[in-house]
Amino acid sequence: MKIELSKNELKTLVDLIYFAEMVYSLSKEELSEKTGQYDKVVQKLLKIAQQSGLKDMVVEGMEKEIDFADDFFEAPHINKMIDNYDEECFWEELIMRLALRDVIEEVGKEKFLEMDFMEQVTKRIEQEGIYAEEFEKNGAQNLRILNMGLPF
Repeated sequence: MKIELSKNELKTLVDLIYFAEMVYSLSKEELSEKTGQYDKVVQKLLKIAQQSGLKDMVVEGMEKEIDFADDFFEAPHINKMIDNYDEECFWEELIMRLALRDVIEEVGKEKFLEMDFMEQVTKRIEQEGIYAEEFEKNGAQNLRILNMGLPF
C-alpha cells in the first residue's frame, strides 16, 4: 500500500500520532497484547516523518527509536489540544459518575441492577443533563464534598 501525503499532511499525522500515543500509553497494561503492534506502527510512521525532513518534530531517541522532539511538546497548538482534551474528559467523567451515583441512590442498587440497560441509560442521561447544565453555568463553584471531617 502506498499513501502520499504533503509535508503539511505529514505534520498533521505526526500530531495525531502523538495524541493517539498519549491516550493509549495511559492504558498500556490493559492493552498489552496490542501495545507492541501500536509501538511498531508509531515507529514506522515517525521514521517516515524523520526521513521526510520533519526534524523539528521527531528525533532519534534511545535505542535507535524515533521519538518526538523536545520542541514538539512546547508547541502551543499541542498544549492547547491536550488542555482541551483533559478539560473535556474531566467534566464528562465527573458528570457521568455523579449521575450514576445519584440514580443508584434514588432507586437502590438492587433495583438499578434489575433494570434493563436502556432504562438505566435513560435515567442516567436525565441526571447527567442536570449536572451538565450546572457545571456549564457555574463550573465547580457550587461543588462541595460533605462529611470529610475537615476542621473548616
